[in-house]
Amino acid sequence: MSNLTLINLVFKTPKWAVRIFWSILVDFKLNPVHIPLTCCFLVVVLIMIRRRQFVQLTMGVAVIGYVLQDHILLYPVRFVQHTVEDCSRMDILPTGQGVLRTGNGSFPILFFHGQGGTAGLFEGIFLDLAKSVGASTWIAEYRGYGCCRGWIGWEGLCEDAKRVFLHVVEKTRRKVIVHGGSMGAAAAACLLREEDTRNWMMGLILEDGWSTWADAVKSNRLVPDWLPLECLLMSQYDTLSAVKANSTLPLLILSSEDDQKLPHKMRKEIYDASPSSEKWLVSAEGDHGAVLGAKGIKEKYVQFCHEAVRLSVPRKQ
Repeated sequence: MSNLTLINLVFKTPKWAVRIFWSILVDFKLNPVHIPLTCCFLVVVLIMIRRRQFVQLTMGVAVIGYVLQDHILLYPVRFVQHTVEDCSRMDILPTGQGVLRTGNGSFPILFFHGQGGTAGLFEGIFLDLAKSVGASTWIAEYRGYGCCRGWIGWEGLCEDAKRVFLHVVEKTRRKVIVHGGSMGAAAAACLLREEDTRNWMMGLILEDGWSTWADAVKSNRLVPDWLPLECLLMSQYDTLSAVKANSTLPLLILSSEDDQKLPHKMRKEIYDASPSSEKWLVSAEGDHGAVLGAKGIKEKYVQFCHEAVRLSVPRKQ
């Protein structure tokens, strides 16, 4: 007897509902830490479907989705298996965040990755960039990702960014260039909001980030344009306003021109809004996340970082 048939017999639910249940558990590769909670939720859903309590089910899912939207939206898009070796090389902070350090250099670059993986998965790409610049590599890990336990949400994302950033400053006693990719760009922008972190930043690099989350969702046509999404989101994930209001730092924006998830026009909007006198917009052909591997990008990256270091040195009177 198959698992699908067993579930169907126990709960006497329609086969379409059972298949959805099984897909969520198997195909989406949920983090094992959250499987028991997910199972309980799905069992309740199946029971309500069996009893044809569709109105109550819809309302319940809507309420749960609203309350947990920050955790749902920022959770890893796929579960990436990490090894014991990955975790042993990572510093886990007392507050739950992690930071992976590789390579040595004259100044630190702190990387915040996106939802597509973990710090270990992006290590090779970031290490290659930092070596080209002559910097040490520090890769942040969010709670709920990789070796780090816990929950991630908008406040959690900003808190994780701040904790890891201050840890890097404490260890190096140097100003830091911060690089954020995709979701990580929003995490990096969080550091602009507080003076104790902003003053220790030497430069900011935003790679394929969004302007606001509402615009990102609408650009993917996940909701109708007329829907007042800004009123429904508990957090706006607003990179644009953070850069516009607070950043006079050197700013490099890297953008994939053919990005189907987060259109290039979002990065252009951030670039135009930035008050920085030293801002660069560098784009290349390719879909989301492709810009770092494009021809000529590494040279621009190195040039920007060296310029940010130069500008950070106090001028002699």
